[in-house]
Parts: sequence; structure tokens; C-alpha cells
Amino acid sequence: MLLLASLAAAAESADYHAAQARIFFKKGWYDDAEAEVEQGLALAPDNVDLCGLCVELAGREADIDRVLACAARGAASSHGSTDARAALSQVESFVRQNYGWIELRGPEGQHRARVTVEPPRILLDAELKRTATLAAARAAQGLDLPARIGVPTGDWMVAGRPVRVEAGQIASVRLPAEAFAASAGRGPRFELAMGGVGYTGEALGNLHPGAAMELGASVPAGPLRLGAAFSWEARSYSVQNGPDQGSPYTFGGALRLGADLDLGGALVLSPALATYAVMMPGLELACDGAPLACRIASPSEGEEPVYATGAAVAPAIDVGLHYRTGRWLLGVRGTAAWVLGLAPSPGKVVTRDGDEEFTVPEPDFGGARVVVAGVVGVGV
Repeated sequence: MLLLASLAAAAESADYHAAQARIFFKKGWYDDAEAEVEQGLALAPDNVDLCGLCVELAGREADIDRVLACAARGAASSHGSTDARAALSQVESFVRQNYGWIELRGPEGQHRARVTVEPPRILLDAELKRTATLAAARAAQGLDLPARIGVPTGDWMVAGRPVRVEAGQIASVRLPAEAFAASAGRGPRFELAMGGVGYTGEALGNLHPGAAMELGASVPAGPLRLGAAFSWEARSYSVQNGPDQGSPYTFGGALRLGADLDLGGALVLSPALATYAVMMPGLELACDGAPLACRIASPSEGEEPVYATGAAVAPAIDVGLHYRTGRWLLGVRGTAAWVLGLAPSPGKVVTRDGDEEFTVPEPDFGGARVVVAGVVGVGV
């Protein structure tokens, strides 16, 4: 029983955890070694062997704060070998003389960011170069904000801005809002636009304003942005001697080529040239004769009204104003387009006498299309 008690006591000692951690470290089992060091330091925070192992493990990850804390605690210990304490004291002095910190903060509401951090061009010491590389890689993978990273002294570039890091000092950097716009504003993105649509023109006078929906995607194309979208409209049209009618066949699409112009901060102006293709149910025709010969106009007395589904292309100018933050883009977009349409000819219409064919000798028509919509985009 005494032997078992002695073994159990030894297993709960700091020296036991230090011995186990050393074995795991040599085998490359760093997570297990870390667990042993943490358990040992909880029992004896100033154990020199454990502090030395803590420095080695933290140094592997370029965790400068932990390296400094463990080295200082071990160097100040009254236990352990003089040589081990002297070595930790040298580590502490080296860190204090050659490292500082960069503190990163983002705009309000931004809690994580991938940040481009570029080390000084000249770092002669191999260990300084290694820790600088690891710090830059960690920042590129993403940091929880606010964040503080220990880095070698020198002239750094953080999010494209110069930052001077002094020994033992903290260089505070507030990241601009545009630093978070890369994924939403400059990379590929999906967009959903919802708003109102209206038509005007002599041939389109019976089409009522309605709702418009567009789902699209866009990608960078050099300094420009190329996009494509699918659209649908919910609107109605007037008919003679009857209630307004609607049709689900208002599908369309768009091709867009534009640019994102930074206005400062996270605001972006996005002008573009676009071409829309739209189906246009409710096109009013005035017809007479048998078979029906029609013209695109409101019927006069003696003419029979026919409502056909036309098709049109609409060259347009889009102008958007967006706010970018994180992966998200929010804004509004206005579209002004000239409609170049074509009525079906020949076509069929259902009358009281059954299906009747009609023709439109002059099937071309024109008009204008205006859309104002809110836009939500997400970068990928």
C-alpha cells in the first residue's frame, strides 16, 4: 500500500510531469507534451524544467507572450540548476531586446479578420526570421479581434500600411473598413437584388409597376467585374373590359460588365453596362379581320384586343452604391434600360370561338424599363 501511495504521489508531482513532457517532446508528440507541462505548472509554476519545456513548446508556435512569461518565471525561480536558470534568463533578455507587439483592432462589429502582415525585409537571425514568418502566416489564416501578436522589431507592413515595431513596445493598428472588403468587394460573389420595376412607352402603357427579383454572380475580370443573373418579375397588366391580369412567365436574365470604384471607407460606387433579356406577357395588340391581323396598340372601336407574350432585350446602365464589410455587401442599385422588343408573329390566341391565329406585320416595339432594388451580396 505504501508503494502504491508513493507511486501515486510521484505521478502527481511537477518533476513527474516534466519527465513525461520531455519524453513526449522528443517523440514529437507536442500536444501530449503541452498537456503534461500545463498540469505540472499548475502544481509548481516556478519549476525550472517545466518552464524550459514551456519555452520550447511556445517557441515552436512563435507564441512570444508565452515564451517571455515562462522564461521570466523560470529565470526568477529559486529552485533548479543554475545553468538552466541562466539559460532562461538569456532567453528572456533576447526576447525583450528583439521583440515587440502589434495590436490589431477592426471596425466596430468586426470580430475576425484575415490580415496581410509583411515582415521587415532584413532579418539576419534565423530564429527571428522563423517567428516573423509564422506570425505572418497566422495573421493570413485569420485572427480573432482584437488581437496582439509578438513579432521581431523592425518596419512591418500591416494591411498595406507601414508599422514600426520597437523592442518591448506595442504598436497599435486599427484596421480600416476597406481591409475587410476583399472577399465581398474584390473576389467572386453571389448577389440577391429585390425591388421595384416599371415600364413606360406607347406600346407598354398597360403594363403596371411590380416587384423584381434577381439572383446573380460576378467575378473579377482584371480591373473590371463580369456578372450574370437570373431575374423574375411579379407584375400585372390591364385588359379591356376585365380585371387586371398577371402571368408567371416574366423570366429573364442579365449580363453585366462594370467596375467597383472606392469612395473611401467601405463605400463603393459600382457603375456597369448591362444587357437584359426579358419575357413580356401582357403586350396589347389591336386586331381585326380573319385571320387576325394585329398591330401593337390599344384597340379602337371594332378591333379585338389580344394580349400576347413578347420578348425583348434591354441595353442598360446600372449604378450601384454599396457598403462592404467582412464577406457581406449591402447597397442599392438603379437601372435604366431601353427596351427593344418583338411581338410573336404568327401566334395563337384563345377566343370564344376557340384558338385563333394572329399575325403582327410590324412586330417591333420599344420603351423604357426602370428598376430600383436593394442588393445583398456575399463573397466566396
